[in-house]
Amino acid sequence: LLTTRGPASPPPPDAARPPATTETAPATPTTLRPRSAVTTAPARACPRVDATLAADTDGDGCPEALRWSDGVVEAGGERWAVGGPGDLVATGDWACRGGATLALLRPATGDVFVFDGWARPGQELATTAVARVDGGFALRSADLDGDGCPELLVERADGPPVRVSRHDA
Repeated sequence: LLTTRGPASPPPPDAARPPATTETAPATPTTLRPRSAVTTAPARACPRVDATLAADTDGDGCPEALRWSDGVVEAGGERWAVGGPGDLVATGDWACRGGATLALLRPATGDVFVFDGWARPGQELATTAVARVDGGFALRSADLDGDGCPELLVERADGPPVRVSRHDA
């Protein structure tokens, strides 16, 4: 589900979109594979990022604005194929370790995936579904307990939001 592509070249027509599925069983592991490194010197002060999705994907200590479209996340010249059309993503420091990672909701099945980090060149990053929320239609982060760490919430039509922990698997 999560594979990186190098900068500047568009993905092959079928590479960014895995085949559509109507399975209700948990999805196979998600994989993140980068093709090229982006090296940026650490900044003394990080520029403000006004974006719904943001994370430090290159390890320079500053978050980058992320763009999400039809199963592809882009940031700082890198591209990751993540899921496919219809899937939804959110970023947050789900493990409260000081770095935002990606979470993905597949509304067709209710499967929720949470990634441990961002793949680097030559590395693959895989994850499996940590939860299934029937009727889930949106992801969001919220600091429900005021501890400074966001919780991952799945909005659903037939009830209150469901809090998902990476340890729910």
